[in-house]
Amino acid sequence: IKPGFMVQNPEWMPLPAFQDLFKSAGWRVFYPEKSTQPASLYSSAWLSQNWLQIDEKTIIIEEKEVEAKRCLESLGIKCIPIPYRYNYELFGSLHCSTLDLKREGTKQDYGFKEDYETDGVATRVGYKSIKTGGGIGIC
Repeated sequence: IKPGFMVQNPEWMPLPAFQDLFKSAGWRVFYPEKSTQPASLYSSAWLSQNWLQIDEKTIIIEEKEVEAKRCLESLGIKCIPIPYRYNYELFGSLHCSTLDLKREGTKQDYGFKEDYETDGVATRVGYKSIKTGGGIGIC
């Protein structure tokens, strides 16, 4: 969500190699409460983490996802709640149902190494690793 801060779904943990990647880069991991909103027909209750991030300080979020909003606000993120729940059944939430934003600025170094053991064929054919800053918190 911003350099050095990651919100992680506590029920869908990444592989240990990826957990170590963020830890070794000094990132803090935060685990939000599960949404009290019911899961949609095509997704889980964790759709609450499918928000649209505008910048490091601002996120657009579905207005009924109060647990995720509370977590983000505790981390200093400004949340812009909008009514979007009915869209869950058709297109998912905000991130999945919108186009990617074109970001301005330069690439930043967030503490990651250039190469990792888990890098796949994409790295070997000329793609560069994304350089992106280790505790654990609960929102």
